[in-house]
Amino acid sequence: RVKFKALAAADQGALSEQDLRRIDGLLGALILSTTDRNENIVRMLASVSNGDMRHALDMFREFLSSGNTNVDKIIDILERQGTYTVSFHEFAKAAILGSRKYYQASVSHIVNLFRQSDALGSSHMTACRILARLTAAEGVASTHGEGFVIASTLLREYRQSFGYAEDLIQWTGELIRRNLIESEPPRAIDLSRADALRITAAGAYYWRYFVRSFAYIDLVFVDTPLADQTVVRRLETMADKTDLSARIERVRMFLEYIARKEHEELQVSAERAGPFQEGLMPKITSKIQAEMGMIRRKLGISEPHAS
Repeated sequence: RVKFKALAAADQGALSEQDLRRIDGLLGALILSTTDRNENIVRMLASVSNGDMRHALDMFREFLSSGNTNVDKIIDILERQGTYTVSFHEFAKAAILGSRKYYQASVSHIVNLFRQSDALGSSHMTACRILARLTAAEGVASTHGEGFVIASTLLREYRQSFGYAEDLIQWTGELIRRNLIESEPPRAIDLSRADALRITAAGAYYWRYFVRSFAYIDLVFVDTPLADQTVVRRLETMADKTDLSARIERVRMFLEYIARKEHEELQVSAERAGPFQEGLMPKITSKIQAEMGMIRRKLGISEPHAS
């Protein structure tokens, strides 16, 4: 902020004192929101960057410069109320999208855990299952070190549950590459080249917090191919809408679809007596529904009428 003031002072004709006060207030509010007032934002920056300060600063820069950040609204609230705290879903949307209108997994810092691979028997839930399984092993001793799970054990469990493991192999490679899990030996290409795997701090954040947040689902749904044409058509009609009521409704529809697919897959696992029996979507959905309810109450948005 001091540096900014010095630069502005060198060109006094460009900005008025009122402009400078507005910018100073804006930067102050944004910095406080992302370093002190909102622990969810602080946790996201620290975890998703995996300790890479440059990565964290890039995400903050994206938020500041993104066309997805409503700067005029923030300044207006600051002038009327004297304070403003950036909400997590507001920060996450701008930081993840940057200057883009829609989320694209291929160019984003953020991994879409619900994307299906091109492997036979692929599932929307494979990445989440990997992270959940490795999270359960945190703190457990192994021959490779605390928290590591033997690769052959993961393969056996997945094959016993679902019959195919190619999806598991592809996703472990992607999660290693994106630093959500780590391998022994280090930087193995995928599960077939690894002796053991364990979750990283970034992976634990994705599983415990990110995947259970409204902001995350609201972004990644647009880059997640679905097999139900009725759901796809309904989501397409809502993709361009920016009001929170529409955003909440499309997140609800997406979660219902993923939960339905997971239920079908777990029925197969139950018939095969596989170890993957517990559904992950109920906890994910419950957490996001609670957050959406809080957003509705905060903004005075009424609940949708039952059909």
